[in-house]
Amino acid sequence: MLVQVHSPKGLSTCLTCRDLRLESFPSSTEDYAKIRHRLSNRIQKLRRALKIQTKDTKYYKAKEKTSSISPENYEMDTRFGDVLLYLIERDLVFVEEITYGQIEYSRTTKTLTISKLKKARQHAKHLLSLLANEKDDLKLLATLILASYVEGRLAFSRSKWAEAAFALSVARCSLQYLSQTEASDLYTQIIEGYIDSELKICALKLENDRNPDLLQFSKTYATKDTITYLSQAINIVKSKDGDVLKPISKTTLVDSVSWFEFSAPLKDLDLARAITKAQTEENNVVENDPASFDRSFLLWTDASNSHKSSLKGGIESDDDENQDKYVIMTYIDYHQLLLRIRRNISLLNRVNAKLNKKKTVSKAAFLENAKECVKLYEDVISSFKELTELSGVAHNESLYSSLVSLQEYFLALKAYKLAKSYLISNKYAESLALLNKTVEILKEVKPLEEEFEGGIPNTEEIETFKSESTSLFTKVHVLTMYFTKENHKPLLGDYLIDNVDAFPDLSNEDLLAQIADLDARVKPVGVKPVLFDVAFNYIGYDSDLSKVTASGSKSEKKAGFFGLFGLDNDSSHACYICLAGKDELAPFCNRKESNDWVKPCKCSLVAHRKCFLSWVSSLDLQKRKQEDGFGSNDPNSRPGTLMFNYNIQSLFFGLPLIKKSEIITVFIDCPQCKRQLCFQTPNSRILNIRQTIDAGISNIMRVGISSTVISSSVASVSMGFLVGLSATGLRVMQMVTPQSVQLSLFDVKNTTTRTLVSALEKGLIPIPKFLIITASIPLYLVYMRTNVLGTGPVNMIGRVFPLLLYRDYQDLKDNPAKKLLLLTLPLQYLYKAIYSLTLNRLYYRWCKQVQPCFIADRLSLKELERIEEENREEFAYLEAEKETETSIPADSGLSGLLQRLFRALTSNSIIRKIHLSRLRRELINCFKFDYSKVFQGSQFYFFLASTLSWPYLGELVSRHLMSRIPHINEVLNKHINTPDEAEFLRNLIGCIVVVILKDFVNLYFNYKKFKQLRDVDVVSGLNDDFMQYINDKYHQGEDVN
Repeated sequence: MLVQVHSPKGLSTCLTCRDLRLESFPSSTEDYAKIRHRLSNRIQKLRRALKIQTKDTKYYKAKEKTSSISPENYEMDTRFGDVLLYLIERDLVFVEEITYGQIEYSRTTKTLTISKLKKARQHAKHLLSLLANEKDDLKLLATLILASYVEGRLAFSRSKWAEAAFALSVARCSLQYLSQTEASDLYTQIIEGYIDSELKICALKLENDRNPDLLQFSKTYATKDTITYLSQAINIVKSKDGDVLKPISKTTLVDSVSWFEFSAPLKDLDLARAITKAQTEENNVVENDPASFDRSFLLWTDASNSHKSSLKGGIESDDDENQDKYVIMTYIDYHQLLLRIRRNISLLNRVNAKLNKKKTVSKAAFLENAKECVKLYEDVISSFKELTELSGVAHNESLYSSLVSLQEYFLALKAYKLAKSYLISNKYAESLALLNKTVEILKEVKPLEEEFEGGIPNTEEIETFKSESTSLFTKVHVLTMYFTKENHKPLLGDYLIDNVDAFPDLSNEDLLAQIADLDARVKPVGVKPVLFDVAFNYIGYDSDLSKVTASGSKSEKKAGFFGLFGLDNDSSHACYICLAGKDELAPFCNRKESNDWVKPCKCSLVAHRKCFLSWVSSLDLQKRKQEDGFGSNDPNSRPGTLMFNYNIQSLFFGLPLIKKSEIITVFIDCPQCKRQLCFQTPNSRILNIRQTIDAGISNIMRVGISSTVISSSVASVSMGFLVGLSATGLRVMQMVTPQSVQLSLFDVKNTTTRTLVSALEKGLIPIPKFLIITASIPLYLVYMRTNVLGTGPVNMIGRVFPLLLYRDYQDLKDNPAKKLLLLTLPLQYLYKAIYSLTLNRLYYRWCKQVQPCFIADRLSLKELERIEEENREEFAYLEAEKETETSIPADSGLSGLLQRLFRALTSNSIIRKIHLSRLRRELINCFKFDYSKVFQGSQFYFFLASTLSWPYLGELVSRHLMSRIPHINEVLNKHINTPDEAEFLRNLIGCIVVVILKDFVNLYFNYKKFKQLRDVDVVSGLNDDFMQYINDKYHQGEDVN
């Protein structure tokens, strides 16, 4: 084992080989082969330089010169030792190359491994013979560590457990000593990466201990003198530090840690020893001496690094042990960050004390002091931010509130220091702005609920600083006003009454004359020109159109929907849209609505108000271009026509639908005579923004998908589509499903491989099965958002997809992940039923008000006739009931109330039958159709983008919101076997939460759209917008009619 020590020239170049290997992160046999070839090149160059190269390789064993290197050669040139070290390292790298990724070695591999290790041991013994007269104990110890590792690997390969335990224990204890003498992570990495894994197996074989204390185990076996020449390493360590090999008494170490209401036992003696040292050293800290913090801070850092390695295996541990590990991690990080904050505060005090010692402070000295203080403030602020992000801190409200207040306090200190820097530079406005920010920040600082040790500020210091910053803010405000007024002329005038906040520099005689303008006369004021005379608004015009009234009665509406136009009661007419006559009931209308007529144009077009509203509502007003030119007096502005075509250019050069006007004005051709009809409705900025975002996403998706299809058209379309679906499905699976759950879905055991990609490379998953399952995932997502009663190909694939993963009935019992995926099918049916009975019924009723034709178009002729018959029966009954009520005098007392109650309970069964029939029809329609599309439209590309982003959003909700719910993992683990499966279930629940949130967001936007359609109105011919539009068309030479 090659380790890095401070050695003279000779061994130093080769002692860093293992360090370089660790930094290169070899992850395949090819990587180890590259390292081996690199070592061979170095050996060849050294042999050539030392003139021990054997060019004639025939009978090489008799001619080679490496084995003849003597101690005299090494004393002349230490590079002879480097040759042997590189040879050892090359043999070890070759062993790693041939055994990488193998769980069980073949007989050939095992034989070759033992052969290479024997050769490495021979070179190690030869190297030790060269160091017989070496006076540098650290260089000799490094070589003995290397020899111990080689002996341990060789004994381990031969299953000689006692020899392997001794050799590896010698190497571990020696490396432990070096890690204490030098501040380097290399020795700890070597112990964890090369020693501990094999030493655990030795402990299992020798003592049948599956969870050994490797520190105690190595100290016990390192003193047994099993291999004599390696005991020299133990003697060197004992001479340097005898405590390293002494067994650790558990009574002298902390056995548990407590952090507020959390506590956790310390089972790892290495970690217990590190925490004990850090706590002892922290007690020796002197607050006025920043240097006294360094030793304790390094010890807390070592304890943190030591514990982080154990967290890597936290997934394989049970929940209680995993929880204890994170409590310990929070405990260590909390003390380390607080210690860093205390050290920075101590440095701040020293920097400020150095400045205060000077009798006179120059501008340069103050600015240099401010520069140093700002850096320290930023470090303190970042440390407090890291404290608030530690696990468990957010659950302690008093601690979290105190840390946030201290973070804001130091932000205010930083702004205050910068303000004083600008103030000393005579930049009053900048200083005033920073002081204003300081005061605003301090207003948000709450009193501290927790007290902290050391030099961390308390509530009294914060209150003192608040008063100090407020006082300085007032002074700087006065200075700013004075110097600003002195350097600029008055803005409002030359008189004192116009400048009450400034004192004039005038003599006593001129002062009275400048108080106010006593000779003020009327002055012209700039106003906006008016195009028409005011009397124009009072000119009356005769109209041949009269207001629509019901038969025999006057309508109470004067404006309302299309109320400005009507027709004579005596004229015979029929609705242009539903073709119902004057005395007939219109579809989905009662008698009152059937008598409400509108004549929106000068031609013979007549329609029911509700029918005409339904026709107007079917035209998507959000897709019509709104007019900016109205009222702007711009001759170049022209009203546009209906559709606005989005493109990529519109995404970069403005959002045309986000307007400042409060009313949308739209011009539509009359369906009969093609005259222009003017409509106005209240504008909704929320709907405009949503429409722009939808269109933008649709354009981006349209361009992206079109480009992808065109670029891949050269290849096979079908195979490209399958691979694209498979890649998308794999990405979705990686977002929602942990690695172990992915393997279980494909029936691959975790013991053979760790990732899905490596399982494919090893052939553990058939390629056709992988392609079919992953390609079905996007289609399954689309199916989850479509009608569950559909019969298309996507619906068929969606229903079959969860069953593709099952091999037999036993999978349903043994594989919880597949069971969870199968449960999504009935869950989808349940959610669709709840949606149809709640939100979709609400959409149905809204649609019935603003666009009843949408409902009528989806009903059969027999159903429409039945609706008309029900309306006639209901109207006849209500008329008879009304006559009965007028003929019987009403009693306002108790008897009248009882009579009305009796009549309600004994009402005609026909009315109840009609109501039940309408309820049945409403429920059937709500299950058949999604009426939300009436208000939000249907865009394929937006639907595709939102469907593919669904799993990502679900995982985001699970990771950032649901994971913060207390005890959620405990609840999930009661029904799940592993933490990864619990995470998979939590991600699925997150996807359900995203769906619920999406439906409520759509409810809000659909309600806005419903209100906009409900408030549509026809504008009269005297409207300014309508007149402007007609004039523009006339000037262009187009026919007004």
